[in-house]
Amino acid sequence: MLATLINRPFSGPGWLFEIKWDGARTLAWIEDGKVRLRSRAGNEVTHQYPELANLPRHIGASRALLDGEIVVLDEKGRSDFERMQQRMNVQRPSPDLLSRYPVTYYLFDLLYGDGYDLREVPLLERKTFLRRILDPSREFRFSDHQLERGKELFELARQQDLEGIVGKRIDSFYSSARSQNWVKLKATKTLDAVVGGWTAPRGSRSHFGSLLLGLYQGEALRFVGHAGTGTDERMRELLMKKLHEREIGKCPFDKIPETNEQAFWAKPDLVAHVRFIGWTEEPRLRAPVFLALRNDVRPEECRWENEMAPPAAPPSGLAIVRSPEIVGTVLGKKDEIEAELFSGKQESVILDFEGKRFRLTHLNKVFFPESSYTKRDLVAYYYRIAEYLLPFLKERPLVLRRYPDGIKGQAFFQKNMPEGVPKWIETVSVPSEGKREDVQYVIANDLASLLYLTGLGCIDHNPWSSRRDDQEHPDYFFFDLDPAEGTEFSSVLTIARALHEKLTQVGLKIFMKTSGATGFHLYLPVERVYTFEQLRMFGEIFAQLVTTEHPGLVTHERIVAKRRPGRVLIDVTQNSLGRPLAAPYTVRAFPRAPVSAPVEIRELRPTLKPERFNIKNLLSRLKQKGDLWTDFWKSRQRIEGALDQLGASSLESGTQPKPR
Repeated sequence: MLATLINRPFSGPGWLFEIKWDGARTLAWIEDGKVRLRSRAGNEVTHQYPELANLPRHIGASRALLDGEIVVLDEKGRSDFERMQQRMNVQRPSPDLLSRYPVTYYLFDLLYGDGYDLREVPLLERKTFLRRILDPSREFRFSDHQLERGKELFELARQQDLEGIVGKRIDSFYSSARSQNWVKLKATKTLDAVVGGWTAPRGSRSHFGSLLLGLYQGEALRFVGHAGTGTDERMRELLMKKLHEREIGKCPFDKIPETNEQAFWAKPDLVAHVRFIGWTEEPRLRAPVFLALRNDVRPEECRWENEMAPPAAPPSGLAIVRSPEIVGTVLGKKDEIEAELFSGKQESVILDFEGKRFRLTHLNKVFFPESSYTKRDLVAYYYRIAEYLLPFLKERPLVLRRYPDGIKGQAFFQKNMPEGVPKWIETVSVPSEGKREDVQYVIANDLASLLYLTGLGCIDHNPWSSRRDDQEHPDYFFFDLDPAEGTEFSSVLTIARALHEKLTQVGLKIFMKTSGATGFHLYLPVERVYTFEQLRMFGEIFAQLVTTEHPGLVTHERIVAKRRPGRVLIDVTQNSLGRPLAAPYTVRAFPRAPVSAPVEIRELRPTLKPERFNIKNLLSRLKQKGDLWTDFWKSRQRIEGALDQLGASSLESGTQPKPR
């Protein structure tokens, strides 16, 4: 399905807008764990892109047909066709070429999946299915979209020097033809033109002077200009060889063009991709520059009507909707931001915190259907709670778990920095086992970063227990109480009270919180002098003491399905490098938007329920009780004294804790 060119941006209900990628349009067929790639012209290109052979592992379907664009990205994450041409038409690229020009496959449509023909399913549903079955990576990415706001997305594309945008009706079906249900708008001017000949070289130039270009209008090939720049010696030699092979005696254009040098004619079956700065009155291309040959585009597709947009606005039937005043307007004042987040109605806004600017989208999307809480409610909660939460995120790598469609949609973990993040987002590079490239973890040190990540669909925020400047030495230890399915929460609290008692008896200061799910967490802030292994051994001692006292309530079984109902796992193994845990005050992805809330020991009564604290009542609880973890970072402690006391106590009682 191909898009129709238009000449000005628009916004409108019933439309979605995507970035227009400048690469090679490609269909992917997945079957029996293998993938076959075909170009827009129908040519098989599987062997040109060996790094895409793993696509079946990233798609949650055994058979699927997908549509997308293969691109090579520059340092700023923009598709670069001049780099892409280094990969096009190379049947079996060398390791050096794969390394210098790695490709990325942006997927934007799903046409078939496991026995279901989806071409007559509305586009928005097809993209929703695609997002759910795609496991994104560096090589395979979902081509995201913006609902309704075409003008704003086009302006962003223009500012970032992107090729342009594509607008698509959200209810459109997929057809194998050009359609007005899909439209394109170019921010930079490029086109594909038929090569109908060349001119003799002048001066020191070798092989030829310029390529003579045309577009089909009806059955006639109409001359639109000549491109003489953009080629190096190697490319000129290759083009000259191809032109000589196609040399003919008759001009293929409808009218013989005027040229400065002698013209030679070629059979019009080569397609050149060119960049230009505009059209002259004739009309002719102004300052065209050759970029590449296109084997994936047929000459008959290079049509006048596809490249010369009509003066009319978008397709018939579309009412131009002027953007409400807030859309595209930057909110930087505290009262403006709070008014929009707390009681606004806009679907998307741009926020600016002291120069840190970012866009929040889909604010009215329901993230928690049972309670009707929206993405706006989630963002507003984190805005209000940030001063209490951020101390537990600062300087720590974060493992992102994204819920772009709320708790009922497809969720996915993401360690690597998401694509397209603002320049001001901080990251830390961490070596990854089994991978050649380091993982770029995100750091959230301020309110802007926290809200930006929440805008990506991060309902909860999960930091490491160590900081980026000393990743091997955590500054807190935690017990994660994980109950078997069907276990009463009162049993979890019994184990929590027992652990708290054992730990405080030896002089340790403990901070507790609900997990926001079915479990419970006990934290011990420590000085950064211990390894993870040392702290795990320490935790195992206390876990065994509690197990001895409550053998009928504690399990050692780590596999959830094998645990007996009514049992609780005292998990200390999560205290490892790179293992995150939901931070205090973070929201959890469960019905009614529960919060991982700090609690006091006296609150651990049988009547306490994990869903008691949520995004609507947590702030009032803070006003009543204050921040129960306010002294957390002032309470870093050493464990040697506790172990000495524990050893003395064990000698007096004649008992020794045994390793579990």
